[in-house]
Amino acid sequence: MLSDRIGRKKVIYGGLLLFAIGSFVAAGAHDIATLTVGRVIQGAGAISAAITALLADLTREENRTKAMAMIGMSIGTTFAASLVLGPILAKFIGVNGIFALTGFLSLAALIGVWLLIPDPASPASTPTPRPTPSACRR
Repeated sequence: MLSDRIGRKKVIYGGLLLFAIGSFVAAGAHDIATLTVGRVIQGAGAISAAITALLADLTREENRTKAMAMIGMSIGTTFAASLVLGPILAKFIGVNGIFALTGFLSLAALIGVWLLIPDPASPASTPTPRPTPSACRR
């Protein structure tokens, strides 16, 4: 996984930036081809695996299941809310406006990750436990 090599947060930053760029391309689209290009760029910004890996890095094992469940609940809740609120929002700002809004929200999320989410300890900085003589006697 790329985030194992270059770091979780770097992958998340890149994904959010790609998603924002795709959103702004789609927001400015006047034809289906440009809209499709924007959506493809948005899709290239998928970060769910990196988010899940970062969450696993930042949580203790006894809390990890709850944290993963919270992510799952937020995905389900936002999906359900989008079905209800999307058409209402589209009346006020249009479909292009929704794409622009998602672009700005992606940039806000990027800033939020940068400011609020701690960096996980890198594997190089985490000491590797050494076997003790008593552990070798078994």
